[in-house]
Amino acid sequence: MDPYFTTVPVHAHRAPDLPVPIDEPETAPGHHHDPDAPGEEEEPVPDHKPE
Repeated sequence: MDPYFTTVPVHAHRAPDLPVPIDEPETAPGHHHDPDAPGEEEEPVPDHKPE
């Protein structure tokens, strides 16, 4: 094993866990899909090859 890895913490490769609010209401904005909301349309991707 490379000696360098012995100085790096084991959790260094992981992203920190985001805090999860437990008392967050189920109807929090941005966490549910509104069927009446307009959908986001994807813009067409232009060709990278010129004709």
